[in-house]
Order: sequence, then C-alpha cells, then structure tokens
Amino acid sequence: MSVFLLTIHNLSKFSPKAGMQGKLFSPKRVSELLERTDVTEFYIAPNGKSIDFFACTLTPEKTAEEFLKIYSEISSIAYSELEAESEHRNETEAISYFLKKMIGLQESEIAVKDLQEFRENYAYAREQKWVGPQLNKLYQRGVWLAEKVRIDLNLNKNAVTRESVFLDLAKKIFGDLKKHTALVVSNNADCEKYIRKLKERGVGEIHFLSSLKAAKGISARYSAQKIEQDGLLDSLSKADILLVFDTPLNGFFHETGLWDVLQKRRNAPLLWLELLESGEHKKSAIDFSKFHNVYNYSREDLESIVLENLKEHKKIKGVVDSLIAQEVESFYEWVHSKEQYRFGDIIGKSEPMQKIMEMVARIAQTDISILIDGESGTGKELIAKSIHQHSLRVQESFIVVNCGAIPETLLESELFGHVKGAFTGAAQNKKGLFEAANKGTIFLDEIGEMSLAMQVKLLRFLQEGEVKPVGSNETLDLDVRVITATNRNLGEMVEEDSFRRDLFYRLNVIQITIPPLRSRQDDILPLVEFFQKKYSDLNHKTVHGLDEKAKELMMKYSWPGNIRELENAVERAIALTPGTVIGPEDLPPSLTNLQPINSFPGQALNMTLKDLEKHHIAALLTEHDWNYDLVTKILGIGRTTLWRKMKEYEIAN
Repeated sequence: MSVFLLTIHNLSKFSPKAGMQGKLFSPKRVSELLERTDVTEFYIAPNGKSIDFFACTLTPEKTAEEFLKIYSEISSIAYSELEAESEHRNETEAISYFLKKMIGLQESEIAVKDLQEFRENYAYAREQKWVGPQLNKLYQRGVWLAEKVRIDLNLNKNAVTRESVFLDLAKKIFGDLKKHTALVVSNNADCEKYIRKLKERGVGEIHFLSSLKAAKGISARYSAQKIEQDGLLDSLSKADILLVFDTPLNGFFHETGLWDVLQKRRNAPLLWLELLESGEHKKSAIDFSKFHNVYNYSREDLESIVLENLKEHKKIKGVVDSLIAQEVESFYEWVHSKEQYRFGDIIGKSEPMQKIMEMVARIAQTDISILIDGESGTGKELIAKSIHQHSLRVQESFIVVNCGAIPETLLESELFGHVKGAFTGAAQNKKGLFEAANKGTIFLDEIGEMSLAMQVKLLRFLQEGEVKPVGSNETLDLDVRVITATNRNLGEMVEEDSFRRDLFYRLNVIQITIPPLRSRQDDILPLVEFFQKKYSDLNHKTVHGLDEKAKELMMKYSWPGNIRELENAVERAIALTPGTVIGPEDLPPSLTNLQPINSFPGQALNMTLKDLEKHHIAALLTEHDWNYDLVTKILGIGRTTLWRKMKEYEIAN
C-alpha cells in the first residue's frame, strides 16, 4: 500500500469552473471516485488557492492520473490544463508533507488558521468513513508530533515576519489587546497584513486613515473605522498602537502636536511603529526620550529582530525535520509489522478507540490531570501507560498503584512513605511510591476506593506538589504526574458525599471513557490476534489464528470481563490447542455454553449493567472454585473491590 499526494495549484485560474470542486468532492462523488480507482483511503484538504488530495493506493502513478481525468470530466476543465497545474508526491515526500501540515509548519512560521482547517477537514473525512488505519495512524502521530514541537521545541516562539514581530511587541506591552485601539495611517497596501494580524488577535478597535483605492474594502473586511486627516491627532490621543506606513503622513506628527496629544494620554503606553519603505527613513527625527511610555520602532528595527529570530528558527526547524524523518521511518515499520490498529500499548480498530488514541496523542506531553473511567478489564492501565510512553517523562518511572488492593491502614505509608518509629513495625525509613515516581508518572487505579482522609492528602499534593511521610514533620517537594482511573461513578459518589467534590474536579480536567468491549466489536479480532501472537511466543507454539466457528463465538460473546477476560480466553486456548488453529473446543465454557451477547440467563439484552456484572462475578467464582486471587486477576480489580461487590450483590459460597 502506498500513500500519495496530488496537489492542484492555482484553482482561481479556472474560475468560475473551479467551483465544481465542491460538487466533485461531495460524499456521493467521493464514493464514485473510490469505485473508479483503487484508492482505499482518501482525504481532501483545501489549501488557499490550491487543493491537496491524500490517498492510499496500490498504484500511485496510475491513480493520480485517474484523479485528474475524473476531475477534468466533472469540472469541464481540460486535462492538459489541470496536469500543468498539478504536483504529485509519493511515499516519503507525501508522508512528510502530511506531518508538516499537521504541525502547521509553513516556510516562514506556524499558520494556526491553516492547521485548524486541516484538522477540521480530516474530522469530516473520518466522519464520512473515507479514512482508514494508515491515514489514521499518520494523523495520530501528527497530533503527537505537533504537541511535541509546540511544548518541547516551541517552534513559534521566534516570530519570523515583520508583522508577527510587531504583534509580539504589542503582546509584551499590552497583553490582551481586546480593550485596546490601533491607529493605522497608510497609503501602502502592505498595511493589510498588519491589520489582519491585529484582527486575528482580537484588538478592540482599528482606526484607519488611507487614500488607497482598496481602503474601503480593507475597512469593510476588518471592521476598521475610517477617519479623515483632521481627526488624526484626536484618534492618536485615544490609540494604544500607531502604525505609520507613509513618509508624508509621518511628517504630520511634529513635536509640538505630539506633546499636546501625549499630555492628554496621561502617560498611557503607546507602541509607535514607523513602517516606511526601506531606506526612506532610518529613524524618526522626533526625540521620543522626552515622552514617557512611548515605544518607537522602525521597519529596520523589526527586520533586525526577524533576522535574529530566523537563525534560531532554522535551528529548530532542522530538529523538526529530523523528527519528521524518524516518524516516516517508524510509519514504514508499522505498516510492515501488520499491527495496523495500535498506538503505543493501545489496540483498537473501532471509531471510539481511534478517538481515544488521538486524545492520548494530543494530551500526552502536557501535565494536565486525566481521569480514565470504564468497566473493569477495559484496559485503563494500558491507556495510562501509553500516555506516559508518549510524554516528556518517558525516561522516568511509571508506577502503578491499585488503591483497592492496599488496606486503608497501609495506603498512606505506601504512597507517601514513613520514618522509622512512625508506628509499630516501622523499623526503618521507607520511601513512598510518590517519591519513587518523582519526575515520572504515578497511576492511581480504583481511585474511588480511597478513603476521604486519604483524598485530603492526595488533594494537598495536587495543589502544593508536596507530601509528608507518616511520622515526619518535614515535607518533600515532588514533581509527579498523576493519572487516575475508576470503574465507579465518581459523580454519583460526590453527590453521596463519599468522594470529595474539590478532588473530583481536580482529577477530572480531561476524562477518557473507555467503552466496554461488547459495544466495540470491531476491536475483538485485532485484540485476539495480538494476544495470540503474545502467548504463542511465550508458550513456544505456532498458532496462526482461529477457525471460523471460534471467530463466530468470539464475536457473539458479550465479554462482561472485557479485554482481561478476552486475554485470559486466548491464553487458555493457546495452551490447550494441539494444532496451529484455535477451534471452539479450545475456548472457555463461558463462550461455548451458549452465552453470546443475547443468550445470558434472563436475556442479557433486558438486563441492567449491574445484573450483568453480578452474573459474571458469580459465574467466574463458580468456574474457578472460589479462588479469589485468580478471579481478581481475571477481573483486574483488588480483593477489597471484589468483596465489596460480593456483599453488594449478595454473592456467597
């Protein structure tokens, strides 16, 4: 399979016929296009006056030609004209271009608007089912890479155009521009770029003096208030930013007039930019040292800052190019590994899991609080581990704590440590798990099992970044990312006063909800394939897969124990099968004894989630002779949680 990119440039050249592109790439037209070519995945991204087509195909050269022919046919534009304006990239070039677009990398700087449009178009393509595993993989890696560049490298910290440098200066002086006014005095069309930047940053008002033919259109596009020359000094007395592009008009501001105007301003800051043609005017003749809080810059000043920033920008861009090359190489390895539905330790083909992978890519490199919820066995720990693996803390510790498996009396000591003599049996100082996780990540599973007293201590750490070992008077300042998970409804617990509201909001900044396996059946066979390979290698056996009957049973079963139960079933089947293919006889009785999704006693489709959980726990306890350790392992919960659920559901031996 090959990724290719076809770009058609200068669409305005074909106006008004180029308007047909909207008709061509309607869902109906794309379906027709996919039927007429061997394209398996497809994504379209308008790019200013050009349009990009990303596609996966077996025959990139042939498919690109077919694209142009179909476009020519429907738009009534001559094929030769389209061919002259088209550009074709294959494989590495196409993938690199895609990743650069994901980062928002242009020749000069980050283009935030273009990046947002690129992502919105991709979301639409995914909604239409045009994209598949390859473009999804590139998109997820692109999201992760974009965050790395933003957070770790800060690519756009150095403005590399004059208008961006101007905006940086304005931001340093005024901060938010929403309550500020800009006065633009120009007979030079170059002013529009600066006005656009001001508008994008949300400046309060723009006053505009210009004799340009395009002045009326510029005023309308950016809601600028046109003024006349006799109102110039009055506008200046109210403005916070002045941009002068014209030498004669710059001369209008003489010292006496300025002094009167600035007196009215009462020392309010004024950013004054003289953006005259290069060489016309090196520096204003006005002595700005007489005026307090007036910041004066010339075009040459801005260009000097741009040149310095470009040097740093090129260094960072070189690092970004190297990262992109690594991602391209990793993509090829992934394509040939046959693990098409994997991101880190997360495996999933279904739409919900693809969105979770994208979320992980987006938030992994931040330190934002994350709460992962879902039924037992859905893979919450794997999500947390993947977040850690894709974070800036990847070289540090990832420590897992099951809050439901540690007795309440020991939990504080386990988490925060203790000093010698703190309690009976404390024969020596002990480092807590939070201290062991310093600079890394700690994953607190079953956070809903934590007592209110411990919740207070956890909240203190989240607020202050410090812990106090049991029996100590000293605190430890630590840097630990905390990820939590639960299979309980913490919102309900808050209303019942069994979980602190302030802690809940602190933990639940980003919530990732993992759907149960029964609601994402597309993930069952990819997971089976993964576990099959894992346990075949561990058991030194060669097992190629499942026969059709075994697949059917796997797909029909409801998996109340979710991924953990599925893994247990595959491990068992690998151990029992005498051949190279798993059959129904190798599967657990729960799958073969007529317990598919709609065949539980009492009709599962009419049962509540609690009834399903009760039935599953009771069945596992019976099947495994009430071996609590084995059942907690299969369910992925602690003993305390198991006993609580047994009591809640009145399950007894």
